[in-house]
Amino acid sequence: SPYTVINSPVVILDGNMSKIFKSKIGTNKKFTGDLNEFVTSLEKHGIAPNVSLMNLILSRKDPLECIAVPLLKQYNSSMVLGGALLYRQGKYTGKELDKDQVQMLMLMLEKITGRQKITGNLSRKGEDKNIDYGFSVKKINSKIITHPESGELPKVSIGVSMRINVFKLDESVQTLKPDYVNRMEKELSKHLEEKAAATIETLQKANCDILGIGKEFKAYHPDIWKSLNWRKDFPEMSIEPNFDVQILNTSE
Repeated sequence: SPYTVINSPVVILDGNMSKIFKSKIGTNKKFTGDLNEFVTSLEKHGIAPNVSLMNLILSRKDPLECIAVPLLKQYNSSMVLGGALLYRQGKYTGKELDKDQVQMLMLMLEKITGRQKITGNLSRKGEDKNIDYGFSVKKINSKIITHPESGELPKVSIGVSMRINVFKLDESVQTLKPDYVNRMEKELSKHLEEKAAATIETLQKANCDILGIGKEFKAYHPDIWKSLNWRKDFPEMSIEPNFDVQILNTSE
């Protein structure tokens, strides 16, 4: 293993541990090796947050430290990512992200790698047919932007700029025309903003600032930080995601 014990990644298995290890998947001689490889791949490909045992222990002493611990579930003869449990200062909040929300979290943290294929479908106003999409991220940048408000809580926006290669987008990828691409870039941006907003809402309900907004205020906006009661104010704050999607593989 590439990890020492204290740096080992922490995951949570959903279900009865004894039943899992007595099941067909658990009695497979390759189970522990396959499980270790799968957990390693979550970190390597930016599929889920990497939480080490050290992270979990130290987070108890830091009032601003929030983490999302990957939740694994048994599916047929293997383990799959089911979501993530939200922890605040080392304690479980009782809230969790589903698998899609974990993906949105990783996008906002700019942790997604090009090897991960992101798929889904988006609905279009006035049309019955949904559009299936699939893309990989070639470049991503995320930035926390603060907007002070006189006498009110500051507003925050999460700006995410993405450069992507699509492999599925309703029409043939080989014949994507610029006009169609421009329209789909706007629709994809809006679609991802809606999914990100739902993810942020869950984080605020859990009072779990995994995005590091509080740390941003404390480090770069100390005057604003001093005016805040963070644990009281974070769930009430306006946090808006803004996505800028650019499709790279277009036909001229």
